[in-house]
Amino acid sequence: MKGVSLDTVRTSNATLKNLGPGLVAVFVGGTSGIGESILKAFVGATAASKVYVVGRSQDAANRIIKECRQVNETSEVEFLQADVSEIANVDRVCSDIIQREKRLNLLVLTTGILTVDGRNESPEGLDRKMAVHYYSRMRFISNLLPLLTSSASSSQLSRVMTVLGAGIGNRMVESDLDLKSNFSLSNCGAHCGVMTDLMLERFDATWKGTAFVHTAPGVVKTNLGSGLPTYLRAAFKVAGPLLAPWTVGLQETGERHLFMATSNRYPPSELPNDSSCGAPTEKNGVAEGSDGVRGSGAYLLNWDGQIQKQNRDLLEEYRRTGMAERIWKHTMAVFDSCSKDRNS
Repeated sequence: MKGVSLDTVRTSNATLKNLGPGLVAVFVGGTSGIGESILKAFVGATAASKVYVVGRSQDAANRIIKECRQVNETSEVEFLQADVSEIANVDRVCSDIIQREKRLNLLVLTTGILTVDGRNESPEGLDRKMAVHYYSRMRFISNLLPLLTSSASSSQLSRVMTVLGAGIGNRMVESDLDLKSNFSLSNCGAHCGVMTDLMLERFDATWKGTAFVHTAPGVVKTNLGSGLPTYLRAAFKVAGPLLAPWTVGLQETGERHLFMATSNRYPPSELPNDSSCGAPTEKNGVAEGSDGVRGSGAYLLNWDGQIQKQNRDLLEEYRRTGMAERIWKHTMAVFDSCSKDRNS
């Protein structure tokens, strides 16, 4: 199946300035790699946008802020420093944003940890890799949905994008959702991917004016492997040329993800009366949602904008057997536990 052409992507992105000045976006993990590439694409394509970048490195943020000014001097980019492997830090950052802004147009979540280590628990009792890839991302969405809803109710762009492993997660250890007893890197990947797929559907069922996109970015030229042991970094270096035919450059992946985050090919399930809230739908029309229904508001996408269907049967089973609801309740219980521990 052919993906969306790069010409279509660029034509759509070029219309974002038509949405007017002052779009507000939050990029969690925007200080490197894919997140940085989407951020720069957004700044370059929009008029006088306000951007919050959440990350750990002040030095990286200073560089990105300077480069964004060169891309578009009308943009305003602000750095919020936080280690988002802890929910308390997520809540602090969200509270700061909510105090400053009345609405939010775009939330992009790309934080990642590439490690071969085993379970590494934070003081909140969560594995840090799972927290970064899943729990903190869902907490950002949950906390910032009032601002996204404010944009939707004003017929403005209202979108959430999380970049991880859309539609490709395997069967979970269903009795151990947070992997307290069954942690492995493969289990962690399966749980974070599948739980994200189903959580976005649940968010979409309630907040119908916001579109939710989960992507599988493919092989992208980033420095994510820099934290690996020396022997694995060497393997990455050797494998790089071999993977080149299947590798997407950072600029292209930024452009493509901006398209997936804004095009009305992937609209909210309930469009406002003014359908100019997103870049126009191209000739291919509205895409299938994760439930197989066109325009249903939650989308699982490959790197090139095509629908990711690899685990559709598994997701349907989990909806039918109540696992989707269990995931929702488990996630909310984790958030409640983190809040109670903090306030006790």
